[in-house]
Amino acid sequence: MMSTVTDRTERLLAILLLESMKGTSQREKVIRLSLAGFSNVEIADLLQTSSQVVPRAGSARKCTSSKTMQSTSASSRGACISMLRTTSVVITRMRPPGFSTTSPVENILRTFIHSALSVQIKPQWWDIAVDEGIRKNAERFKQQYLQKPQHTPAGGHPIYFVFLSDLNKIIPANSNLLLPLVPDIDHWAARIEEIRIPRNLVGHMNFPNEPDRARIDQMHADIPRLISHLEQRGLPVRIP
Repeated sequence: MMSTVTDRTERLLAILLLESMKGTSQREKVIRLSLAGFSNVEIADLLQTSSQVVPRAGSARKCTSSKTMQSTSASSRGACISMLRTTSVVITRMRPPGFSTTSPVENILRTFIHSALSVQIKPQWWDIAVDEGIRKNAERFKQQYLQKPQHTPAGGHPIYFVFLSDLNKIIPANSNLLLPLVPDIDHWAARIEEIRIPRNLVGHMNFPNEPDRARIDQMHADIPRLISHLEQRGLPVRIP
């Protein structure tokens, strides 16, 4: 059972990664997924294509092998290291500390809220279930992104334009609808609040202390259970 949940979570995170890469080339998507540890067959499945179109993905994956690195030329090693340093991959398999672990937490939380309230209210839940102030701020940030189309888009749904603190306001505001799905939803809200300030530190490129790192890492490990609650009740998981 745990293996199944892990597989589903990794697939969900891979889909979230691909959503964030809209507008980029197929080759770049293959490289990112390959660096995350997915096989050519898995990559082909995620990209809904044949495995023949990703035969060169292995060249990116070789960068992750220290043994292979030692056998390559200095320039190749440098290229691999540069790629690994500049590629921000939000896949559980990589699990680098701090910066990369907060992004999956927020995106899984977005997916949980959207999936749950789409069923409990309706697909247009945003205008009904979210405070007007949060909705206005989300729209303001969305317009800022639209004014600079050269940057990677945050996402199509308004929930991508709110912060972790706002996400954690949406949960208690709709706890009457979420409690039947997640009986300890109030406990989750308290835990999310515990990582709010550490998340802000990481988001501003500062280094959280060890206890805060431990809180983030533990939340990163646990939060897929929110998706499991939906699956156990037969509810569809919907990417916003």
